[in-house]
Amino acid sequence: MALAIMPTFKDFSGSTSTTLREGRSELVSMRVRDLIPDILTLAGLQAAMFSMYACQLGDYETSARAFFLALLFDYLDGVAARMLASESKSGELLDRFVDRVTQCVAPALLLSSSSGLPGLVVGAALVTAGAVRLAIPKGVRYFRGAPLFAPAIVIEASALAGYPQPILLVAVLTALTVLPLPYPRSPESAGAVSPLWHLRALPPLIGLIAPEGAEGYAALILISTVIAYILLGPIEPLRSRGGVSDHRKSM
Repeated sequence: MALAIMPTFKDFSGSTSTTLREGRSELVSMRVRDLIPDILTLAGLQAAMFSMYACQLGDYETSARAFFLALLFDYLDGVAARMLASESKSGELLDRFVDRVTQCVAPALLLSSSSGLPGLVVGAALVTAGAVRLAIPKGVRYFRGAPLFAPAIVIEASALAGYPQPILLVAVLTALTVLPLPYPRSPESAGAVSPLWHLRALPPLIGLIAPEGAEGYAALILISTVIAYILLGPIEPLRSRGGVSDHRKSM
């Protein structure tokens, strides 16, 4: 009677096999969740590379549109990571590297190609700022300094419209990227600029699909949005004692 109710080798074998299958299935699911954002990140890298290629050919408008495509992929990989609950450390490192290529190297190349020595100097400063930011731990709720996309968008929007590069404005924005000012990383911490945060997919779309003849209007909208974000962004974090505390932890 006692022997009849004891588990058999077959029972153990079946249980182990089921556990292994479930483990493999979960592992595959985790890898797929991590892979989708990484694919979007790498697509953004290819768009940034094409932007630099077009810049070398002197086609600054196409270069700018490719940059905005890369920026759109950067937005989409973040959306995908949040939807899939992907928290890959390697994916985060890949994203930060591609961000530097997209938001620092490509705009700096365009700036130096189109604006001579002043553009070269400010472009080198932008790349340096991007490298410095890599060494700074990211805050949970806030960027430390203005986001790197701020000077990048101004450079690319000006190129899109065929305007002379606003070297002084780009230099000021580049300096703000390394100053200890908190800028929101999420709609919850955005405060006064939360409407701009929820519309963050629009700038790359505007730059990418601006119709022929309307590039000037698109550039005006993009540059105005950047300036509004730069001016309003730190207000809520600096008001909030918790925001300042979180910001200091990232320094």
